[in-house]
Amino acid sequence: MGLWLIDLITRIISGEPYRKATPVELRWYSAFFALFPLWGFFFVKAGHSYLEKAGGFGIWLYVMAAIGICVAWIWVWAKFVPATVSWALGGVIWITIVWLAFAGKLGP
Repeated sequence: MGLWLIDLITRIISGEPYRKATPVELRWYSAFFALFPLWGFFFVKAGHSYLEKAGGFGIWLYVMAAIGICVAWIWVWAKFVPATVSWALGGVIWITIVWLAFAGKLGP
């Protein structure tokens, strides 16, 4: 589920009438769309060897650091990159990641 869908569901449940997303919200959603597959790829690739031998606290620390880095990365991206660029780049990134996954090139 994307952030926009979660946001829409929470707004409907709270009784808020439907409205178009603001430009700031569009930039955040498009940044998340563009960067989510990259974050997942780096999270798995970078942490594979570490997570195999880490304990509970190490895994928790790794996940919290990864989420913090992801949020900071999305915040900077949304601040400086227009939404249309994010959507276009996100499309290319998603197509590439899906192609690599089906080709078997994403394994550890």
